[in-house]
Amino acid sequence: MDEALALLRWPDGRIGQFVQNRIASKAPTALIISPWRDVAASSEFRLFYKGGRMVGASQYHHSRVYPDMVSRKQELAAAIFVIAPQIGQALHMPDVVVDIELIPQARGALTMTLIELNPYLSITDPCLFSWASGGNFDGTLRVRHS
Repeated sequence: MDEALALLRWPDGRIGQFVQNRIASKAPTALIISPWRDVAASSEFRLFYKGGRMVGASQYHHSRVYPDMVSRKQELAAAIFVIAPQIGQALHMPDVVVDIELIPQARGALTMTLIELNPYLSITDPCLFSWASGGNFDGTLRVRHS
């Protein structure tokens, strides 16, 4: 119990805000806590789903340029576009933002790990997209080039 309480007191306002919102709404709530795992910033992506269909993908850490990501953009996009419909079918809600990690494997293959789900709302960072005027999601993968 002490470990669980320590995690809830972690200095991350999102956890506290989530718990407050859930208590205020009196909605059934589940908070899943798993062991921390480091994720390489150049391997993390954010996928935007509207109506169960991916409408855009962006590098998650969007303020930096990752040369390896830029040089492998086509390969990364291909992997994301292969897995995107499967993720869309598995989602329990049609409008959601999905954070994933693409992990390089032997012979250039990539595997995907789900990190978390976020609300498809302007409070969620749009990364290299914008929420203005309903959003400028265009179905592409965006990575920072400069």
